[in-house]
Formats: sequence, C-alpha cells, structure tokens
Amino acid sequence: MNLSSRSPLRWVPSLYFAMGLPFVVLNMVSAVLYKDLGISDAQIAFWTSLIMWPWTIKFLWSPFLELYRTKKFWVVGSQLLSGVLFGVAALSLHLPLFFAVSVAVFAVVAFSGATHDIAADGVYMSELSPASQAKYIGWQGAFYNLAKLVATGGLVWLAGWLYEGFSTSGTASFDAYVRSWTVVLLILCVTLVALGLYHLRALPSGGSASEGRSLRDGLSGLKEVIAAFPGNRKHTSKCAGIRRVSPHMLRHTFATRMIENGSDAKSLALIIGHSNPAFTLRRYVHPDHTSLYEQMCRLSSIQQ
Repeated sequence: MNLSSRSPLRWVPSLYFAMGLPFVVLNMVSAVLYKDLGISDAQIAFWTSLIMWPWTIKFLWSPFLELYRTKKFWVVGSQLLSGVLFGVAALSLHLPLFFAVSVAVFAVVAFSGATHDIAADGVYMSELSPASQAKYIGWQGAFYNLAKLVATGGLVWLAGWLYEGFSTSGTASFDAYVRSWTVVLLILCVTLVALGLYHLRALPSGGSASEGRSLRDGLSGLKEVIAAFPGNRKHTSKCAGIRRVSPHMLRHTFATRMIENGSDAKSLALIIGHSNPAFTLRRYVHPDHTSLYEQMCRLSSIQQ
C-alpha cells in the first residue's frame, strides 16, 4: 500500500506521543530522578531548566533541516538517537560522576527532541491538507497529552514501585533508587527505539529536500525567521504598515480611543494603572480635530 494513501491514524497518534515523551521527561521527570538521587534543589532547578533551552531556540536550525534528506529522516533519526541516549543515561547513573554525565546526555536528547518537533510538525503539515489537519488535530493533542500522563504518572509511579521492591530485598536506599531509575530510562530507550523503527515503515516522507537550496539559502531563511520573531517590534510594525510605533504610543492610543468611545476617566485610570484620573486625562488622552469637531456639533444640537 502506498504510504500516502494510508490513514493518518496510522502515524499521527504515535508521532505526537513520541514528540511528547522526551520533552516531559526532561522537563518534569528528570527533577524527580535527581531528587531521589540526592542532588540539591538549586542544582536541579538550574540544570534542568538549562537543558530545556533547545526547545526555545530551535528556530535557529529549523531552516537548515530542509537542505538534507526528508523530514521523515529527521523524525526517525531523532527518535532512534533519543532512545539510544536514554539508554546511555541509564548506564551513566552507575558512574561516580553520574550527575554531570547524565545532564550532558540529557542536553543532547533535548537537541534531538527539539529537532524531532520541527520535523514532525513539518510532516504533519506537508502530508495533510488544511481540512485534514483540522480533522486530526484532536488526535495530535490527545496523544501528546497522553505522553505527559505516561511520563509524569506512569514512569514516576513505576520508579517508586521498583524502589520499594529493591529496598525490601536489602539494597541500600541510594542503590535502590539507581536501579529503579535505570529500569525506567531503559524502558524509555526501548519505547523510543521501537517508535523509530515503526515510523521507519509507517511514516510518510513529508517531502524531500528542497532542490537547488544551499547553505546560503538556509542562512537567508534563518534571517527571515529572526526578523519575523514575535518580539521583533520593528518587523511587526512594518508588516502592519505602521511607522515609528512603540508600546507606549499604543498605550496612549488605547486611552484616547477608550474616552472617545464613552469610557469614564476613573475606570480608564484603573485599567491603565493610574491612581489619579486627572493625570490619565492630562497625559494620555489626545483628542484629534475630528473629535473636537464632533463635540462642538453636540453643542449646536443642544442649542437647537
């Protein structure tokens, strides 16, 4: 059967389940792991937040993924890589410097997971029409959330259950935690490798690498992505056809339009955060000539 003719239900749920697992494990479950292994709260907070950065800056390398192979290649490759790395992390827990080694391994998993997110969304958008994307968006979200539930509920519970079993067998507390989390990470390893092998057959390609595109094109795409970043106020203003705009100017415009549309000064001052309505009217409200003319016309109607 042609892959393109298969139902998206053969790959959309599993694709987004695989997307959610690494993110949730690194973002939430790793903190429980390190707490059980005796790492201080300060170190856990710092390092677990730091290794999540690839998901924030993934736009920096997203334009380059289209230069080589297919989106399916990146999806399957990142799933297999993340699975293997979770296996390495499991083994690293038995080392004297387990914290430093496991954090380094998790950092690579984070880059792999962020790359997977880019490619997976690319497959979803390339292979499905807008109508189909809307149709299967519920499956996408449901299985991403299922990954959260499995990771934060199932895996953490399993680690605790295994710890109790290892403790009753006479194993020291720290060693019992090491063994229990080793099993959990190995389960993650097997799960992601299995998903990667499944998607090797079930996942559509998502389109091949763009022909004729070079590294220069990728750099140009990166420049466009940075320019279009939501925080780039200058680019946003240019797209909207607005010149020399600032957040403070928008604040003044908001106050003026509120008064023009009948808002009372006291309510407006509270909305903006001023204690004195007179200050709001004096500094933030700027009626134009049209508004002044309309007010004068009201006077004429009263006299009549």
